[in-house]
Amino acid sequence: MSAKFSFQKGKPHVTLNIHPRIPMQKASALTKALAAVLMAASVLLTGCAPACGSDSPSLPQSQAVILRLAETMPENHPSARAMAYFAEMVSRETQGRVTVKIYYNGSLGTPTEIIEQVKFGGIAMARVNVLELSEEVESIRKFFVPSNFAGGDAQIEWVRNNEETLRDECQMDRITPLVWYYPDFRCFYGTDCTFLDKKDLEGKKIESSESALMAEIFRDMGIELAGSVNTNTYKSLISGNIDGAESSFSEFICNNYDQYIHFVTKNDAWCLPDVMIINTENLTSLSKEDREAVEKCAQSTYQYQKQSMEQFHKIWVETLTEEPEVRFSEGAFR
Repeated sequence: MSAKFSFQKGKPHVTLNIHPRIPMQKASALTKALAAVLMAASVLLTGCAPACGSDSPSLPQSQAVILRLAETMPENHPSARAMAYFAEMVSRETQGRVTVKIYYNGSLGTPTEIIEQVKFGGIAMARVNVLELSEEVESIRKFFVPSNFAGGDAQIEWVRNNEETLRDECQMDRITPLVWYYPDFRCFYGTDCTFLDKKDLEGKKIESSESALMAEIFRDMGIELAGSVNTNTYKSLISGNIDGAESSFSEFICNNYDQYIHFVTKNDAWCLPDVMIINTENLTSLSKEDREAVEKCAQSTYQYQKQSMEQFHKIWVETLTEEPEVRFSEGAFR
């Protein structure tokens, strides 16, 4: 199946985050309430009984497996598009025996809550970033410090050479990584100043991911991690509570921050990849044929996600560069 992309260019088309995010307290409550229901459904739908072991035959159509996949971004995010492509392939390759049902826009909780539920089987699968995954699987944190790599190519080569190690570490927490994706570049942004290099960031209060890995990165650069990027980031910027914010470029665009933040600096020095994960018991409960199909389909999405991300970058970097109200700069943060 050929990969097709249809990103739209220009301000009038910024409609990516079409579903409002659930507030933190409400999301937490909803996630806890869903956990018991999803856990029970997971057993019924994914066949976790011992009889459905690694050598069991494929399930008949009447006992089709439904794998719930949590996606924190809207459907037009490049990695989210790869999840849709994955779901299509799984349905086709298993002849409908396995269905992947995607929940977009963090509707099943925050990344941290989602990973916790994947660990315990309440949610079968998810697409997350290594920043959040390394909070649950702390042993992999040391592998993804940006200073370890010269760039995205070097990091992906390392991941491919060490996939078995990463898999073993994650499976100790009942999580199996199915595919690691080419990393998005990241960016710093603010309302009244540009951050062009490390000196511009020294002593500044910057919002970003509240993960231990990001805290370590910030500490090494002399930056104060002022909290997590959220729906109140713009208010924090204009009120002077923070000096700037940091996120992946695709997150910046998909959250529509480009509509009101006018200083954006590209940071391609930090490689922090997305990863598709699955609860290990959910994976091993599938028949051998379907398990191999799911793993093969996941690996097949790597190139699709990379091409999708590249096109996303091309369109939006060009759009921001041409936008007179936005100052888009190339940073030097190595």
